[in-house]
Amino acid sequence: MASIEAPATAQADSAIGDLSGILLAGLKALADAGEAEQACRLAGHACAVLRHGYGAEWREFNTLLHRLARRTGPVGVSPACGGGEPKERPANDYRGSLTD
Repeated sequence: MASIEAPATAQADSAIGDLSGILLAGLKALADAGEAEQACRLAGHACAVLRHGYGAEWREFNTLLHRLARRTGPVGVSPACGGGEPKERPANDYRGSLTD
């Protein structure tokens, strides 16, 4: 037997979808304005909120997050915290040590 959603639940799901579209557009604009790092952080928070229960919306934010990640600096280095490379790399950081 098919389940029937309560009207309030259907309205909430619709609102989540609409708000996700608005937030996605805002994050893309933020990244295009040179703030890809901040857009990634916010997309990551949206992923965390939507992961359980809103799979379609989660996938959209996860996709955006991975696309925008190419436009940011190395992981763990924040321009807000002084920018640049960390003084010491962790022992398991092999960036630049592998040859093609």
